Amino acid sequence: MKKRGMTFALAFILLASFFCFAACGGKSNGGDTVVTVAQEYPEYLKGKTYGGATFRMLVATEAYGEYFQEDESTENVSVAIYKRNRTVMDRHGVVLEYIPQDGPNDMKTTALSLAQSGDDTYDVISPSFWWGLGNEGIVYNLLDIDTFDFSQPWWYQGWNDSLTYLNGAMYYCTGAVNLLTFHSTSVIFMNKTLFADVATGFDGRTVEDIYKLVLDGSWTREELLKYIALYGKDVNNDNVMDEQDEYGMITTYGSLSHQLSGWGVKLTYAETDSGFEWTFFTKTFLEKYEAYGKLLKNAHTTSTNDWGTWPHEAFKNNQVLFLTTPINNVGTLKSGNAEYTILPLTKYNESQKKYISYGYGAILTAIPAGVTQTERAAVILEALNYENYMTVLPEYKETTLKYKIADDDGTRKMLDIIYDSVQTEFAKVNNEYLGICGVVLMGTNPNITSAFMKNKAMYDEKLTELLYQDS
Repeated sequence: MKKRGMTFALAFILLASFFCFAACGGKSNGGDTVVTVAQEYPEYLKGKTYGGATFRMLVATEAYGEYFQEDESTENVSVAIYKRNRTVMDRHGVVLEYIPQDGPNDMKTTALSLAQSGDDTYDVISPSFWWGLGNEGIVYNLLDIDTFDFSQPWWYQGWNDSLTYLNGAMYYCTGAVNLLTFHSTSVIFMNKTLFADVATGFDGRTVEDIYKLVLDGSWTREELLKYIALYGKDVNNDNVMDEQDEYGMITTYGSLSHQLSGWGVKLTYAETDSGFEWTFFTKTFLEKYEAYGKLLKNAHTTSTNDWGTWPHEAFKNNQVLFLTTPINNVGTLKSGNAEYTILPLTKYNESQKKYISYGYGAILTAIPAGVTQTERAAVILEALNYENYMTVLPEYKETTLKYKIADDDGTRKMLDIIYDSVQTEFAKVNNEYLGICGVVLMGTNPNITSAFMKNKAMYDEKLTELLYQDS
């Protein structure tokens, strides 16, 4: 994609809209719902103004829409993003400029060039989490910059904890300004009509009963398997299960490695005399891995390397009872004929304390090593995350998902559970370097023990290299 910059001119700020927006602490989106917020603007950010200076962010192309929106946008989240930018500019006396760049290789090259030359063209860079760039000397240790307060709710604590090294340094962070952390989360879409058909003659449960099951903490793999077994067949009797057939469940590639994490599997590690080693490969891990494999190989289920093209079409055409895929596919699925609800990933069993939701990634932010105005960079980054938390996230979570996508209160309660259960871990954040998640979390290798043990020394070595590089 050709590089281009979009600058917001302060002279065109819509004062009337802004003052209502800021004073009311909320917004009207033209629909039936007004979301209000009450969090006071942080004292440590007040009065920090920069005389109209241009503040430039280099952002991953796939996240560009989360940062920049035109003033003529009409979709509610886009409008909120536009207003967020104007609010931050007016409040801190800056002109925000976002420059998209394809990547990750192009952005790696740019970031390395900035570090080597001491160039301060960009105040912040915002790459995809999987780009695998180094840290020390390329970007600042964010914990050395006093302006930041990463304990605030607009920062994604789980991700930032996982981005922190042994020496306490954190070079990249993520927060509310990065919507991907939410909309990449894997969920289970359930076809309401098909469920009513299969459950009525089986146990008499309704969709409302499933909501109650989830709320009671009893939505487990056994419950899911029970209903999967009731639906799915080789429609054309050609002995090949494909796009023409019916399924109890399909899991798309974007969600394949998430269910084991949803069952509480953590890729733990420990220090040894010679470095670090992975310690998660236990009897309990194998038990859950094999259980996941059986679920995926059930006669009524399939998993696919497709991110969702044909599985989504099959679900939309009422050929799939359950579809496990990232939540950002809601718009695609809504365009079909299927009436659906959204459920969290199951627990392993009822002894698992809570539901756990994993996503396939996040967009990160960092301050390049050549930046001289580090306080300004930190203030604007904190301000963007604050304002997104207060205005854009409510639009996305409450208005778009709960009232434009969800069509019943039960689904809205399910979304609350999903929001509250999003997690990640060190191995997931650093998987581009470690290369382990795609090996041990897919549930599709019947010879997982030999596959892992054969390469364990390599996995341990890469883990040690990563942990020691900044410690």
